[in-house]
Amino acid sequence: MTGAHLLDLSIWKSYTADASLMGHKNGKWFFSAPKLDKKGEIVGANIRHEHEHYRHPQVLVMSYQGRRVEIIGCHFKSKHIGIDVPKRQPGEDDKAYFDRADVTWFMANAHLARSKLTTEATDVRYYIDKRFSQEELPIIFVIGDLNDGPGKELLEREYLLHDLIGVLQGDVFFARKFLNHALFDYPQNLRWTARFEDELDPARAPTILLDHITFTEALSRRGLGPLIVNPHSGKVEHEIHDRINAVLSAKSKTSDHAPVSLVVSGYEGDG
Repeated sequence: MTGAHLLDLSIWKSYTADASLMGHKNGKWFFSAPKLDKKGEIVGANIRHEHEHYRHPQVLVMSYQGRRVEIIGCHFKSKHIGIDVPKRQPGEDDKAYFDRADVTWFMANAHLARSKLTTEATDVRYYIDKRFSQEELPIIFVIGDLNDGPGKELLEREYLLHDLIGVLQGDVFFARKFLNHALFDYPQNLRWTARFEDELDPARAPTILLDHITFTEALSRRGLGPLIVNPHSGKVEHEIHDRINAVLSAKSKTSDHAPVSLVVSGYEGDG
């Protein structure tokens, strides 16, 4: 790899504005969601809000055998609601819990926060769509900690009917623009990177996959580019993560997430 540099954010903003038909402009955009006031009340629905990235994606651009290679690093911010998850009372069932005013208020804030994150993922897709309008098979990775906050599956079931990784991956019916996942053929029982006991949804398994590596079709089949991701190349590094952190103090631990790795190979042709 040669010539590594970070993409200028003005280029990102120009590309996403173009791909969104100016729906995203100067790095900002509008979306509709309930309006919440400071008194703990929900005021109307379908109110237009303006948003921009909490943590703007960074794009590392390199060259390999004359082909442009881009790695889009994302870190979606989940802990920006500013409200603790309300505690359940002993023996309290779901109906009684979710009927409580404090839980209703928390869910409204969580819904608004997740809607914002969805628009951020959509902005990443706009950048990818723009690249596909410039080049038939761009070589792009999208990686990072794709946080989605408390009530992950609960919000998806009852409010959003989609998840963040689904928004990023795109539409499988447009196969060459669809992002493949590094862990698609990794053992299911090991396909998680963090433990999170969700107080909103306590029946959900505490092991969740928040850290992802995805890539465009140019890397998934021989002959589409100079690089290839062969089967069984992705891995969650549980063993090395646990071994290193076992001897570190709580304040010195590397992370509460296990890292994900991917082996990318050069492709020189069948000969």
